[in-house]
Amino acid sequence: MIGKLEKIGIVEERISEVIVSTFNADRSLNTAPMGCFLEKDIIVLRVHEGSHTFQNIIREGCCVMNITDDPLPFVYGTIKDPNYPYEKSENLNAPILDLAKAYVELSLNDYKLEDHEDYMGKIRKGIFRFNIGEIVTRESVIAINRGKMALIEAAICLSRSHDERYRTRFNYFIDVARRTDKRYADVIKELENSMERVR
Repeated sequence: MIGKLEKIGIVEERISEVIVSTFNADRSLNTAPMGCFLEKDIIVLRVHEGSHTFQNIIREGCCVMNITDDPLPFVYGTIKDPNYPYEKSENLNAPILDLAKAYVELSLNDYKLEDHEDYMGKIRKGIFRFNIGEIVTRESVIAINRGKMALIEAAICLSRSHDERYRTRFNYFIDVARRTDKRYADVIKELENSMERVR
């Protein structure tokens, strides 16, 4: 099971971006872009309390993680409620998106509520822990990780560090990389040291 997850980019110490699909109470499709992470053999999702996804997972006890490397479903899933074609899982009461290059079926193990504070203020999240069910790869794909792109952007900012605007952006991209992929800790330190030398 862990080997199948690794092949689609779901590994420990990295947040992988997925499209979570659930059914609303009226049986309509709900999709939500979000980061997931692997803890041994459990998938963890942090879901805003009060969201449709939160309510649907509590009600149904399941969801599907749809993996794609196309950025558009992440964009449209954030700004509107897309009506993507899907099929119902044979194992869970959850939809599988046709656009998924791979998907992972998840059954709720347990959850707890946790207060969280970030640049947007205080929010309450459900920390959902899922048992991993069927893993299907339809075509080769690696789940998006924001940390990889953030490292590239940080390097670009470093190359333009004579401009104060890029130094501010540098800090933001370093923060994203640090939070989303622990494997880059040494490279992040090198980038930060290089920025300090040019200041």
